[in-house]
Amino acid sequence: MRSVARDVVGEERAEDMSVSLRTAVPAAILALASIGLALWWRDELRPVTVKAFDETHPVDSHGDAADDPAIWVDPIDPSNSLVLGTDKKGGLALYDLRGELLQFVAQPGLNNVDVRDGFRLGSQTVTLVVASDKETDSLHLYRLDPDARRIDPIPMAPIRLSIEGMGVALFHDRVANAHYAFGVGRDERGRSFVEQFELDGSSGIVDAKLVRRIPIGRRAEGCVVDDDQRSLYVSEEREGVWQIGAAADAPIDRHRVLRHWLWNGVTTDLEGLALVRGPAGQRLLVVSHQGDNEFLVLDRDADYAIVGRFTIVGGKRADAVSHTDGIDVVSAPLGDRFPGGLLVVQDGHNRLEPQNFKYVRWDAVLAAIGLDGVARRPVKAD
Repeated sequence: MRSVARDVVGEERAEDMSVSLRTAVPAAILALASIGLALWWRDELRPVTVKAFDETHPVDSHGDAADDPAIWVDPIDPSNSLVLGTDKKGGLALYDLRGELLQFVAQPGLNNVDVRDGFRLGSQTVTLVVASDKETDSLHLYRLDPDARRIDPIPMAPIRLSIEGMGVALFHDRVANAHYAFGVGRDERGRSFVEQFELDGSSGIVDAKLVRRIPIGRRAEGCVVDDDQRSLYVSEEREGVWQIGAAADAPIDRHRVLRHWLWNGVTTDLEGLALVRGPAGQRLLVVSHQGDNEFLVLDRDADYAIVGRFTIVGGKRADAVSHTDGIDVVSAPLGDRFPGGLLVVQDGHNRLEPQNFKYVRWDAVLAAIGLDGVARRPVKAD
């Protein structure tokens, strides 16, 4: 009887093993096929190269210093447009379109920067600049004077954050006729939040009121706002890019528009974000994929499909770009040097000099990734 029982048990075990093999083998094949398909997809979207056209003067601080740029477009003479850039160890720099330093405002700890026209300050309408401060966990406001080509601090009570002063973005809500500042960073427990402040400068001194606090996840920093669509985008470094309603009364629900995973080859830090219109009116989102030294272009009108990947190599006036944090881009013609728009990116390794910001012709990027309207396959830029 024991022998028969052992035979029955043996047969059951053999049958179980056979079933396991029948289910495990197809699963393994499917997994390998998925990985192969993912790698094939990555190969189809291999980054093309674009040359850096120019660069800014290096920041004064050595090490991890330069962080985030913002472009201000001069509505009267676009060739006089300006670029702001932060030096985390020094302050805020103002550059012209040749990369020459026009002004430096000392304020150690500044991390990210943004700019908006049309802010009411007392009896005047001014161009507003905001910069986050990681040392004091606060936001600083400045006024950009386009005639003097300089920035000056705005009288205000400090805008204190309950999170670290990392990412920052401005929002002009034309529907509500209000201006807002968003701060992005982590709390003492390592959780990331967005804090939204309504800014009121009608008295001549800016008052800031906290209106929303939005949980994001873990490590988040890069952010940008689409004023027309009233949408906020936030990059969570190892999770993806989130879209959230920017209006003060909007739900705090998050919608993931880019996932940090193998399928799209997005496997390292996601950092800077920028919004721009394509030549056919497409609404594009540009993302700094820091760990891979590349940039992604997403079509927001095509369910955020990745329509381009590119790296920035050295040109005649500037070296190659790597380990980029903050970015900004405009498609408007900015004179003879940038007739098809301008992309500005932070460069983490600037030869043997301190870090700086690289200028790239945006039309060159569009041509390289095949979005310039020319009927051909994307090719490497020369």
